[in-house]
Amino acid sequence: MSGGSSSSFRTPQKRQQGKKRSFSSRRRTSIMINRPDRPSLKILLYGHDTYGLGHIRRNTAVGARLVKDFESSCALLLTGSPLAHCFFLPGKFDYVKIPSVTKGISGEYKSRYLRLTLKEITSLREAVIRQTAANFRPDVFIVDHSPAGMTDEIRRTLFMVKRTLPDTKIILGLRDIIDEGPKIRRIWAKQQIYTLLEKVYDLVIVYGCQSICDVVSEYGIASSAGTKVKYAGYISREDPIRPKDEVRKELGMKTSRLVLVAIGGGEDGLPVIQNYLKGLAHFKGHFLYDTLIVTGPFMSEEDRSRLVPLLDPDWPVRVIEFTSDFLSYINAADLVVSMGGYNTVCEILSLRKPSIIIPRVFPRLEQLLRAERMERLGLIKMIHPESLTPEVLRREVISSMEGFEVPTGTIEMDGLAKVSRLVQELLCSSRIQTLHKVGQGW
Repeated sequence: MSGGSSSSFRTPQKRQQGKKRSFSSRRRTSIMINRPDRPSLKILLYGHDTYGLGHIRRNTAVGARLVKDFESSCALLLTGSPLAHCFFLPGKFDYVKIPSVTKGISGEYKSRYLRLTLKEITSLREAVIRQTAANFRPDVFIVDHSPAGMTDEIRRTLFMVKRTLPDTKIILGLRDIIDEGPKIRRIWAKQQIYTLLEKVYDLVIVYGCQSICDVVSEYGIASSAGTKVKYAGYISREDPIRPKDEVRKELGMKTSRLVLVAIGGGEDGLPVIQNYLKGLAHFKGHFLYDTLIVTGPFMSEEDRSRLVPLLDPDWPVRVIEFTSDFLSYINAADLVVSMGGYNTVCEILSLRKPSIIIPRVFPRLEQLLRAERMERLGLIKMIHPESLTPEVLRREVISSMEGFEVPTGTIEMDGLAKVSRLVQELLCSSRIQTLHKVGQGW
């Protein structure tokens, strides 16, 4: 859609079948592990996926890398995302859809579609999770972000796996920043998360750098569990990336420069887009750049309708709801205006794109903390939501496109390769210990 002549929001036209897809030049290191004692290495991943797209984007990236690197492996993802079917999964990688839950503006959980109470839908999700783990019998179980799952839904499954599948390695994957340290310590103490870290998890992989956030000290992890914490660096998807010129031609650009505006899942990003569009009105038809706006698939119809009066059909602006080809659009852009979610920031930095980040500050400060720390390193520019106005954003966009370059080597961006190596080391260590015990006659 271009401009505001229609209230419908469309995705870019589908690529022609059979057309050769170009791939990013980023190097990929294959481990190709083969375990002669097992015909297949089975990897189970879990993400509660109650808000936005972050968990499923991260889990599918990790799972895809592991099935590529580990020979004779397969992966199964437990996800509550209603968009699970939109993500490309390679061979040997499948998913089990658990009933979707969403999070209200104050952080409370509720069923997204089914007319069930939170207790009822949690019980249903827990049963699916437990049965899947029992039947799949994974060798590796990777839990994303929430050590006990949404409202404790995987705690009993974790202990069941520990008891009935003692050789299974249970891994917790944490993004770089969860929230303010004191708040997380209170929550983890109340929910007995520290017990899980001590007794259940074999490895904690932080998808970030210790220089950005020292998870052990900030979140009060005891030294005994702290030895399990390893930093992998930042993760970015390794999806195919189409040539910049191809994407720009598809968009029908009217200028030589492109700004991508993205707000994650779309539940709460309306003010970012509204301020951006109001800033465009200043150009009075003499535009310096084209714009692609990705509203997110979860933006409400009410919020979408509020955007229509701000659009002019003659503006070089295109609006879409969602794309599974997001990396190609980042790659085609000269600048990205975005909220501060982990995955979007990682993808922006992996392609070294100048960016303006407007972080979410409620109900948690995760995005603000990430943006502040990365701005200090010169990796991004940040506008606090309280300072956001159409004029401030417009001026920052023009300034950033004229002279902002993302420095290299500041943070580690090869997280997927490091995750693969850490899993390999954990499995190899376990195998060596088992052989040692057998040799000692245990």
